Amino acid sequence: MSNIAYPPTRWCSDHLSRSVTARAFIARADAPFAMLDFAAQRYRLGGQLVSLSQAAIFARASAAWFFRSDGELQKSPENALRLLVDGAFLEPTRTNLIKDNTALNNTNTWGNWYNSDGRQATVGGTTGPDGAGSMTRATSAGLNKPIMLMCSAVNEPDLRGGTFGISAVVGKSTTAPYVLLIVKTGGDSLTGICFEAATGAVVNIFNGAGGLVSQATVESHGGFWRPSFLLDGWTVYSPTRVALFGSTSPSVETESGMDAAAPPVGQTLVAGWVQAEGGGVTSPIETNSSPVTRAADQMALVLPNGRWRIVVSFGDGVADQVFPAEAVSGGAWTVPTLNGRLVRRITVSVL
Repeated sequence: MSNIAYPPTRWCSDHLSRSVTARAFIARADAPFAMLDFAAQRYRLGGQLVSLSQAAIFARASAAWFFRSDGELQKSPENALRLLVDGAFLEPTRTNLIKDNTALNNTNTWGNWYNSDGRQATVGGTTGPDGAGSMTRATSAGLNKPIMLMCSAVNEPDLRGGTFGISAVVGKSTTAPYVLLIVKTGGDSLTGICFEAATGAVVNIFNGAGGLVSQATVESHGGFWRPSFLLDGWTVYSPTRVALFGSTSPSVETESGMDAAAPPVGQTLVAGWVQAEGGGVTSPIETNSSPVTRAADQMALVLPNGRWRIVVSFGDGVADQVFPAEAVSGGAWTVPTLNGRLVRRITVSVL
């Protein structure tokens, strides 16, 4: 899979020097004036095949991660478009509030895997989807305590107000039958989802700790699952913990209930890349000792001045987004925040 880098530039009139006018084009046929097919990496402008850099200008002020089609998690440098066989990522800016999200055995920001007697879990780095040791493997010692990873007291995200996307990466090598991705307060109840480790199927959704869970999904990326959900209506700030549990039961919805459903000796949970971001779930964001912000993907299409009908098609199942009458001046149309984040095609037609 290729990344195509376009440094941010000013608009120049020579971008339009070979374009026909809108009216001249429509007289020839009712075909679109411009089509950017990111999936096929084929681009047309004014009836001519052009390069992507001739059809659009792209910029992003930070690096960004994305899952390739083969399941590898790849880091794309600043100002590099993230291209897949299903389209191009055009995502808004997002901040991951979870600190040290790939260093899950960092005791400064993460609670220990449940080890009440010091022997419950063996924790160590294991290879993640990025090819580095960004995941943690915990192995149950069979002491009737759950395999658990939880934010520590200095890693409590403020999830009050609005919608938040909660996600993580879980290795398919996990042998605990079920995995829970949850948000909790200082009480016993949990809010989140449970999925089957062997298939990725979501088998339970619960809201006992408050808030409302929706859009629970588990994506498959090579040897890893990426569970996620949207959380609305959370009212608690401290303590607010994001956590992962390994369980033998799909119906446990409290922390105390985890003891009875604790995995037997030798069963494992492999996890990492935990994320909590305002506005919904987007691509993974790696953090350190502080929250990290990924800049927005910014794209503008090269178009003559006039009015255009623009249709954006997505590669992730989102319905087409139609802009029925866009007025263009200055020779460019800036792509706004979209309903989906993986854009398959943009089609531009004359009104």
